Amino acid sequence: MAVGLALAGCKTGSQAQQSPLSLRAGDQVAVVDGKPVTYGDVEKEQGGKLKQAEVKALTDLYDARRGAIDEMITKRLLEEESKTKGKTVDQWYQTDFLQSLPAPSETELKQLYEQHKGEVGGQSYEQVHDRLVQFMKQQKSREQLTAYLDQLKQKHGVQITLAPPNLPRVEVAAKGPSRGPDNAAVTIVEFSDFQCPFC
Repeated sequence: MAVGLALAGCKTGSQAQQSPLSLRAGDQVAVVDGKPVTYGDVEKEQGGKLKQAEVKALTDLYDARRGAIDEMITKRLLEEESKTKGKTVDQWYQTDFLQSLPAPSETELKQLYEQHKGEVGGQSYEQVHDRLVQFMKQQKSREQLTAYLDQLKQKHGVQITLAPPNLPRVEVAAKGPSRGPDNAAVTIVEFSDFQCPFC
């Protein structure tokens, strides 16, 4: 039974289902009164909305894939580095990494307080001191960890080979009001929303 299910999932050639994001204008998507409706027909009526949805879907998918790749690379690099020191990643982070971070200076803390004075509800520097220290430590740890990971990526020759999505292109006809010669070195195109309620 397991073999049958595995084989049922292996479709080849024309049996393989096409990705819903890769529809072509001539692809049939429906039939009405025996007449085919192609994706091109639908695009003519709903083009802008469908293009936006396609761009968003492709971009979201790429971002999710890229995030997963970055997460896996980070995990592998940190596991490898902590293993060379005979520790787990958590042990390395708590002992080696966090302990190596310099404590924020009073000057840094006072600058931070002055920058965000309006956001602390009138509390004095002394009242928010501990929270400022915690915030600065978190900020420094993020910055240092990012810099450390960049070093590890160089050391281990990390290359991201995932190609960005091939987003659909929108052809804009070169017609309408214009100034200057058609073969100008620089072309400026302005898009405006004439339905803006504030205009």
